[in-house]
Amino acid sequence: MIAAGYDDGTVQLLDVDTGESVRQPLEGNTVAVRAMSTLAVSVELNLLAVAGGDRVVKVWNFAGGEAHPFKVVTTGLGSVSALALVSNGDGTVCLVIGGKNGAIEFWDLLHRRRIGHEPTAHKRHVASLTAVQLPRGDLLVASGGHDQTIRFWDPVTGTRGNLPPIDNRAPFSAMLQVPDHLGDPLVAVASQEDRVKIRVWNTVTGEMEGRSMSPPPIKATGAPSGGGGRVTAMTMMRTDIGHDLLVTGNTNHTIRLWDLATRTLLHRIDFGEEITACQASGERLIVGSTSGVTLLELNQTPN
Repeated sequence: MIAAGYDDGTVQLLDVDTGESVRQPLEGNTVAVRAMSTLAVSVELNLLAVAGGDRVVKVWNFAGGEAHPFKVVTTGLGSVSALALVSNGDGTVCLVIGGKNGAIEFWDLLHRRRIGHEPTAHKRHVASLTAVQLPRGDLLVASGGHDQTIRFWDPVTGTRGNLPPIDNRAPFSAMLQVPDHLGDPLVAVASQEDRVKIRVWNTVTGEMEGRSMSPPPIKATGAPSGGGGRVTAMTMMRTDIGHDLLVTGNTNHTIRLWDLATRTLLHRIDFGEEITACQASGERLIVGSTSGVTLLELNQTPN
């Protein structure tokens, strides 16, 4: 299934193969859904966390094929802007919550206990949270803020991680861990600029890996005026010949497929609407836009 959040606070559960609704919508959020995160811990614990512009995070468990309310977390944040569910493999489940005021909270979800609070994690609001797996097995959470920095956190202790912050040199719009080829974890970061640049950072060295990715200044058919737009969504896709592709969705109505190894643009799709989310599933790309959810079948061969 794919979970899609809507402005009325509901979450639709859709069949990836057909695009049809497979359950009644999940209800309970009273404001527009602005952040979601999933985590499959075991057969008995398959979680979906949902939050919006209010102070509440609602967590559902899909064990046994049905959606059951699991936990409700009331945060001390004025508004939630990002979520990350993570587990370090010992049965602990941590919920990391980013706010529009730049603060981050850390929760032991199973005991619904706040274990950490960083009121000034970022000078401006937290734009993105993503888990980062280190080579020796440690798990950190990377946060990206509108103060242009990437910071690392230990979700179990609710404290700063053992990696130094990274200056992205531009405000964030999206962030995603991507496959590495040399051992150190890498994160791809899209900058909130008119002419979008995507940088790939080595989280251990703090250095940029390879050249940045910048699309040519071509306006998509039917896109609003104002230039190249900005990336609002990123996902990973592996081709049938083993190439790792970075898929990006843009406010200028385009989807772009990048070869991560060469940092080159392979293909551009004029989608026709502003893109708000995207998720790869095999040869399929699920795209959220201003009018709903669209299922695309892609030929994964790069050429």
